[in-house]
Amino acid sequence: MGGEELSAREIILPVSKLEAVIVEGDGHSDRLLLKRNKRVDELIPDYLASMTKSLGAKQCVTRDDIQDLLLPDSEYLAVEIYRLNYGEIFDFRYRCSGCNKTIPGDFPLKQLPFMELALEFQGNIDPTVTVTLPRSGLSVVVGMLNGHKEELITNQAAQSGLDLNQADYQSLRSIDGKTEFSFEEVIRLKLRDHKAIRKARNRLLTGYDTTIIACCGICETKTSINMLLHKDFLLPEG
Repeated sequence: MGGEELSAREIILPVSKLEAVIVEGDGHSDRLLLKRNKRVDELIPDYLASMTKSLGAKQCVTRDDIQDLLLPDSEYLAVEIYRLNYGEIFDFRYRCSGCNKTIPGDFPLKQLPFMELALEFQGNIDPTVTVTLPRSGLSVVVGMLNGHKEELITNQAAQSGLDLNQADYQSLRSIDGKTEFSFEEVIRLKLRDHKAIRKARNRLLTGYDTTIIACCGICETKTSINMLLHKDFLLPEG
């Protein structure tokens, strides 16, 4: 009992092109998501690391290794780990926004849309966009977020609510050649400049689109669900 060999699979992460070897999890992996006084989102890197046997040349993958990945890579890793553990159907339950009833749903993962990185950025393991801000005239370099930066944004949102300035700040690699700049400098940018930063970020979109649409079988109301944030993605109830 419990001595079966774990299934394993090799995958290629879409941005870094790192080869990752992922392995089937067990109850120890679930335990990592249930630590007291911790939000589940804070524990996801540990959970993913527990089922990542290697990442490129790295053999003992840690939480920090997962956090170092750009978000499209870590989200791809999460989806492929789900596939390895649970198969090609995402089963879930949700509360319908129309009739307020709890509804079962399922989604075939082969239908999950995948957006390729724009051709101009392909082949770059850390793609960035350089743009001149229309209001201030400043030249900024915009990049993708990694897990560390996403965690800062999520923690700030949990404490004081969502602030789009934080996402803009974390995405900036430099302002007029300066790699050291303050959050206040970014907040002081005019709204047209913030819009330009967000448009630049949108040019870097790639990876799985994990937003799925569930249609209620009772009232036919359609509900948008982010699969990665749904409790049944990490801890399926069966």
